[in-house]
Amino acid sequence: MHNAVVAEENILFRVLREARQEIPDLPALEMDLWKQVPPGSGLGTGSGNAVALVRWLRDRKGVTFGGSLARIGADVPFLAGDARCARGEGVGEVLIPLPNLSECAVVLLLPRWRCDTRDMFRELDVLCEIPSAEGAWFDEGVARQELDLLCGRLRNHERVGLLPNDFLAPLRRRHPEYERFFAVAEATGSFAWGVSGSGSTAFALFPAREATKGLCARAGEWAWVHTLIVLEE
Repeated sequence: MHNAVVAEENILFRVLREARQEIPDLPALEMDLWKQVPPGSGLGTGSGNAVALVRWLRDRKGVTFGGSLARIGADVPFLAGDARCARGEGVGEVLIPLPNLSECAVVLLLPRWRCDTRDMFRELDVLCEIPSAEGAWFDEGVARQELDLLCGRLRNHERVGLLPNDFLAPLRRRHPEYERFFAVAEATGSFAWGVSGSGSTAFALFPAREATKGLCARAGEWAWVHTLIVLEE
């Protein structure tokens, strides 16, 4: 067991700051934070921690938070909401629910390396030679149409292959091991695969849990793999 002292402001402090904007006399809290999913894995672990506190404050103290959740973190509005599948716009505060993916199994591969989100954005800026604050890379309307088409194919378990992610280019340069995972995912029957968030987790979608065994058996032999997780609807 490792106990760490957080020297800078943790996302939980941002939750409390927003809560005290609404309820100034909110009492002091003592919290223990136990992380089951490591930070830097691209699975929204920090935002998930924030949402656990948001829900507790809503249920126990009556804090509504209003429209302030996006100020805490871009993933927080989705994780705090009721939609299991949604398209996020703005900085994550505008959510449009989408039909769920059903009867689907997901293999999550957590490698031994981690990805700092800020570093990944800086590397992406250098790679694309576009400052983060300037413009958009493509038309939003086209992006929505592409996403709707892609989600429809995924719901039908059509073979989509590698899913788009802007962070994939710098991740491939850092870690060619991703190519090995993608190749085996395809060879063992996955209909879609990719990386989660800004990394480091890779994932593959299968039509059923039974179909994941081939990929799990192969990936379990790789020394660079930290954890394999299989999720099923």
